[in-house]
Amino acid sequence: MKVVKPLLFVALAAVLIAAPAASQDATAAKDGKFTYTPDPSGEDVTDFLNIITRETPATILLDPSSPQIRGRKIHLLGPVTMDRKDVFNWVRSVLSFQRLVLVPNGPRSTDTWMVLDLNAPQITNRPEYVKSEDLAAWEDRDGVYIVTTITLKHLLDTARVRNAIAQLSTRQIGRINDVPETRSFVIGDFAPVVVAEWRLLQAMDEEAGKIPPAERAKLDPRRKKPAPKSTIEQQIEKYEQRLMGSQTPHAAQYFLSKILELNTRLEKERAEAAATEK
Repeated sequence: MKVVKPLLFVALAAVLIAAPAASQDATAAKDGKFTYTPDPSGEDVTDFLNIITRETPATILLDPSSPQIRGRKIHLLGPVTMDRKDVFNWVRSVLSFQRLVLVPNGPRSTDTWMVLDLNAPQITNRPEYVKSEDLAAWEDRDGVYIVTTITLKHLLDTARVRNAIAQLSTRQIGRINDVPETRSFVIGDFAPVVVAEWRLLQAMDEEAGKIPPAERAKLDPRRKKPAPKSTIEQQIEKYEQRLMGSQTPHAAQYFLSKILELNTRLEKERAEAAATEK
């Protein structure tokens, strides 16, 4: 594994030896703007990641010999200008085009990020927790895996809603669990997908609110005798309850990671049971 962090002598060498190519990386004006002017022939992923190490406090951890990185190039047609504070998230979004994501590694105080393939299991182990009221701000955050809880006011059959929303989830990565007692959902996926699911849930809930309460009550699945829950379902429910009462982001992340892990096992069991029935 290799940690990309520019050292002083490396930076000086770049200035002395590669000064004519400086415009291919970035320039920062006095007003705090950042401009990236791409190389017409493309830029290696590792070199592109150095934008982060030069322009932000973050450190990047990667394996340069991995097939997801070795030989890959970033091609942009034309310069891009942005506020300096947006550099990290912009690089992150560009990497998602190459099916690469940045995931926190180690203590947050180190500001170290791993470069992983889109389908790497470690992605779901370090989700970023986002409150539902803050989701709108994450709509354009490509390549960021987040988790959230969403509570509805009117929809009662959360299982059917979950099945409908799950069609939007990223294959192998996206997760959605419902908590019928509180009309809530625990959702984990890449930020734009989670925001889309949140907006759809809001629209569906708004439509359900137009149905007279008496008619809506007839559709309440809780009036029917529920099937007994499996051991894994009971464990998921336990962690969901703890998640709803968690007091710190660290605790919330732990409970969410357990829910996602158990949900993967549950889906596998259901798939095996369905295959047996056939």
